[in-house]
Amino acid sequence: MKPIRVCSIINGTGGEGGAERMLQRVIRHGNTPEFEHLVLSIKNFQQVAEELTAEGIDVQSLNVQADYYKLPKAVLQLTSRIRRFKPDVVQSWMYMADFFGGISSHLAAPSTPMIWTIRHSTLDPAIDSRALRGCAAGCARLSRRVPSRIVLNSHAAVPIHAAAGYDESKMQIVPNGFDVSRFAPSEQLRLETRTRLGIPENAPVIGRVARFHANKDHLTFLKAATIVLKQRPDARFLICGEPQTISSAQVQHDIDSSGLTDAAQLVELQSDIVPLNCAFDVATCSSITEAFPNVIGEAMSCGVPCVSTDVGDAAMIIGETGRVVPAQEPQQFAEALLEILQLPVVNRRQLGAAARRRIVNNFELTHATGMFLDLWRELAGRNLAKTVTKRAA
Repeated sequence: MKPIRVCSIINGTGGEGGAERMLQRVIRHGNTPEFEHLVLSIKNFQQVAEELTAEGIDVQSLNVQADYYKLPKAVLQLTSRIRRFKPDVVQSWMYMADFFGGISSHLAAPSTPMIWTIRHSTLDPAIDSRALRGCAAGCARLSRRVPSRIVLNSHAAVPIHAAAGYDESKMQIVPNGFDVSRFAPSEQLRLETRTRLGIPENAPVIGRVARFHANKDHLTFLKAATIVLKQRPDARFLICGEPQTISSAQVQHDIDSSGLTDAAQLVELQSDIVPLNCAFDVATCSSITEAFPNVIGEAMSCGVPCVSTDVGDAAMIIGETGRVVPAQEPQQFAEALLEILQLPVVNRRQLGAAARRRIVNNFELTHATGMFLDLWRELAGRNLAKTVTKRAA
């Protein structure tokens, strides 16, 4: 039987975006003789592309970058490459890829089923850019004609996109998944990372891993940190992220201006975030908008309780294993952090163990990636039972 040919389209292939990493995990799970892959990157060829290429996946970049006037040409290039590949299924990731990939796929192969993948939970003028909202509005208009299925990673995103005009009858939830064999507690990594960063073994460490973007609201985190430090002068704060709309220099300036120079430190972003998570006593998400925050699931997998703002599906992910507070409320954020830090160490670790169990039981990686593979099979018209039996053999 010929392999199912899957064409994946994504905005870019940078290293630490949740969509890019989830695409990578899904393709790795489907990197078997049953599937043949082509990945088209609209903007760039970066870390995820290099890693997938090293694993034998064909990744091609249109290199549009920020030159959006080139997008009409990009549509023609996408159309040509899709037509040449002759896919059985096309899947796009995020609004720009959904919109331009949707047009291209419809031109190249109008009878080929297409999946749109949405990983955002707000369409708010106070939060989201005009370009993002414009792209989403265009997708809403096309949603009844172009995609066969619209996959969202967040329950919170469904009513928002339905209200924006997306075809709700095509929507399906596929939550993010986490590799719990890789993201796991390690006392050795905890001690090694703290030693490397010059942090005492028993100091309470509060961690934040997030892109340096206004939507991640690092200022609320820093304001909460100053409140925590007044009651816990032994606390340390680790901040790790990739510069986007905010530079590392600006974040360092905000740390210094908050009086946290001696208590907080920026940590260089690394592809392997597990050691850093293992060094945390509490992990955080202070965003004003999220869909399904990966940083929470990754920290919980490492046995770390979390404090998050009430964004996207954060409350559903955390459950009773951490704390959830309103966005942009540093006092409540600080109180939640202190509540966890004041627990006896044994109780705090029990809370972390419960957090890991919650991820293992509900958000394990192969369950999520398997849902995508089953969707490819379904839309390609393959018999699921026969295919699964063949793969198991």
